[in-house]
Amino acid sequence: MMWGAERGALWIDCEGQGGALNREGHREHVNTVRKICALLSAFIFAFLFAAIPVSAYLIHKPIKRLICTLAHHVEALRILKVSKDIIVGVPIVGEPSNLDPDFFLEFGDVTGVGDMPWNPDIEIILAQNPDVVILPSCPGPYGYTADEETEQLESAGVTVLRFCFNQLETFPEELEKIGYVFGKKEEADEFIDWYEDVVNSIEEKTSGISEAERPKVYCEWLPYQISVADDDIIAAAGGKDIYEGLNGEISAEDVMYKDPEIIIRPVWQGETGYGLNPDDTNRLEGVRKEIIERLPTVTAVKEGKVYLISSQLWTYLPGSGCRQFIGLCYLAKWFHPELFKDLDPKAIHQEYLTRFQGLDIDLDKQGVFVYPELS
Repeated sequence: MMWGAERGALWIDCEGQGGALNREGHREHVNTVRKICALLSAFIFAFLFAAIPVSAYLIHKPIKRLICTLAHHVEALRILKVSKDIIVGVPIVGEPSNLDPDFFLEFGDVTGVGDMPWNPDIEIILAQNPDVVILPSCPGPYGYTADEETEQLESAGVTVLRFCFNQLETFPEELEKIGYVFGKKEEADEFIDWYEDVVNSIEEKTSGISEAERPKVYCEWLPYQISVADDDIIAAAGGKDIYEGLNGEISAEDVMYKDPEIIIRPVWQGETGYGLNPDDTNRLEGVRKEIIERLPTVTAVKEGKVYLISSQLWTYLPGSGCRQFIGLCYLAKWFHPELFKDLDPKAIHQEYLTRFQGLDIDLDKQGVFVYPELS
């Protein structure tokens, strides 16, 4: 059996190693082999792309015109060293929830296809004559999905792939799949090996921490606004989310009653990011001061364990990226400083930018991502 491509379409050759078959004497045998190959093809594609809609199983290659609707898509493709030249549409550069112009420097001249990944401008997308469009696979704010947009694009004959790349546990699998699509298996394997070394070095230690030893963590994305998206990353870092499994609004009284030992506040692009001077923390100081003043009695405030982190290092959509594993590193340091005294989140962040994003960004000279900075 052989994977290959003919006239741009993926195919499997199940007869290549058997030599020429006598068409008259072995017709029944050939038909049987072809049926088996068809079944195997369906099984293999279903296995590789279990999280992608069925329409994506047949992908015509090479892909010459590609549209990304989420910043994470562009970042993942840059990990794989996919050529920028094939990307003909991206989220609007400069919008707070889309492409950060300081991180995606080279995409300012690429057509913007909308400022909401779950509801991109289909008319603009189709005008770019794309071979493939990547849409989000997971729900967005307020339960938005890209299901309707998927149907519209498929009806127009466009192949749709769906990925998010924002969760710790699923990111390697998603990257492996899209690496296969773009013929970048080696690049995907290199990154996944590095990524799993980072994540596993933390989770191997935190998995043995008892419930009693896990600090109680309160995470809000706005005052008293909580998200279930915080649960997994907090648990992986060895903490216990005091509102595990819950979304929505809670009360100040309830937070004070639960008395968290650590407070985490993801902060949006603009207040943090690569375009800031490392000393430009005035806005973050103000956010932290506001939290301290409205929750003065909780243990986290009394012990000075109120931490702010850039949404770019978090899991929220759409205003994040593929850098949630760096956020995990910071949480591990904050939650269990003695256990992770040799862990250096900033060095890991720097290696990611240089080695896997190809960016000339020196984190000693630019960027604000956490506050207070690790000592």
